[in-house]
Amino acid sequence: MGIAAITGAVLASKGAAWGLGVGIILWLLLERDWFKPTKTPNVAHDANIDA
Repeated sequence: MGIAAITGAVLASKGAAWGLGVGIILWLLLERDWFKPTKTPNVAHDANIDA
């Protein structure tokens, strides 16, 4: 909701290109954890279960 409100305000005051740019920048700031490698948990190892 916050991204939509800020993007809408910029869109109304500056124009479509500015609104789209601000929306993309805000999305990248909020979703920056997508660019970090994720570690998949090993359930068998975490539960101390011998396979």
